[in-house]
Amino acid sequence: MKTIRKTILKKLIRSIRLDAPPIDFTDQVMKDIYADAANETAIDLRLKQLLKQSQLHTPPEDFEAAVMQQIRQIKRPTRFEPLITVRAWLQFAISAVLFILLTLRISKESENSMSVTLARHITTVVDSIPPLCLLTIICICFLLLLDHVLKHRFLRD
Repeated sequence: MKTIRKTILKKLIRSIRLDAPPIDFTDQVMKDIYADAANETAIDLRLKQLLKQSQLHTPPEDFEAAVMQQIRQIKRPTRFEPLITVRAWLQFAISAVLFILLTLRISKESENSMSVTLARHITTVVDSIPPLCLLTIICICFLLLLDHVLKHRFLRD
């Protein structure tokens, strides 16, 4: 059944004759192109005439001085305020030191101590973090601390 339909379709396609373009088809297309080009040149001429007729706006002579005076009158911010305060950095440093001390105390304390179980819990959490992520976190903290210190040292008002 499908092959019969395909053969019928092929015969129909072969029997259809394509329309032949008129003999002067190229000439008609070129006339349209020339008409469009002439229309564009007329528009270009009108546009040039309009631009010549319009006057350019020139600012007054004291324009720059007036703008600079307004800029000078704007109040500057009085002081740089960091996103992370010194108190937050100190808390971070203290917690980091305590974390290190707790992890180092594991080997020195007995198994039943509360601090040992806490320290072991912390080390298991740290061990579960991939090393690259842990290194990234440490580097970001170090860069933030360095940024904070440099801004406080060199950008004081």
